[in-house]
Amino acid sequence: MREFLSETRRFSVRQSPRPAPASSWFFQPLKAGSTNVTVMDAKGEIKFQQQFEVSSVDLVDLSNQLLGLLKDTPGASVKLLKDKVVIDGELSAIASASRIFAITNNPTYSAHVLNLTRLSPQFFTALAASANDEIKKQFPGASVRMMNNQLWLEGKVETKEQSSKAEKIASLLLPEVLPGDPLTESPTAETLTSRPRVQNFLTVGK
Repeated sequence: MREFLSETRRFSVRQSPRPAPASSWFFQPLKAGSTNVTVMDAKGEIKFQQQFEVSSVDLVDLSNQLLGLLKDTPGASVKLLKDKVVIDGELSAIASASRIFAITNNPTYSAHVLNLTRLSPQFFTALAASANDEIKKQFPGASVRMMNNQLWLEGKVETKEQSSKAEKIASLLLPEVLPGDPLTESPTAETLTSRPRVQNFLTVGK
C-alpha cells in the first residue's frame, strides 16, 4: 500500500483484489471529507486532477436500499449527488409521501438522504374533482376547484347552514396532513399568516 498527501489530508492507494490493468489506481480513503487528488508524471506534468467527496457510508449501497424500499412508490426516483442520496419526484398519493417521510427520518438514512419529493398537480386536481362531485350531490349550485393547494368553494346555496355544511364536507375530504414547504424552515423566508385549506366563497340566497 502506498500513502500520499493531498492538499488537505492523507490518503492511501492499494492494489485492488480484482484483476485490473496495470494503469489502474484504486483509492482507499482514510476518513470522510473532501480532498483534491493530483497525479503527475516524472517530468512534473499534471496527468490527472480531481476533487473527491468521501462519505462515511457506502452511498451506492444506501441508494440501492432506498430503491428497494421505494420500488412500489410511483413517482419517486433515487439519485446520487456528491455526498448525498436524493429522493426526488412528484407523488400522486399522501401514503407515498408519508412512507418517504418515515424512511428519511430514520437515523440510518437521515444524515445522508435529501428528500425533494412533492405532491403532484394531478393529486390536487383529483382531490378537487372528488370534493366537487361529493358536494354537488347535495348542493347542485356549488362547485369546488383547487387554487394554491387550497379548496375553493364557489357558486350558490340557499342557506348559511348549507354553506357551512359544504365547507365541512370539503374539509373532511382533505388529508389530515399535507407535506410542508421546505421554505418554511428557512430563517430568511417571509411567511403569510396561516390560511385555512378550505376557502368558502359561496353566496347565500334563493
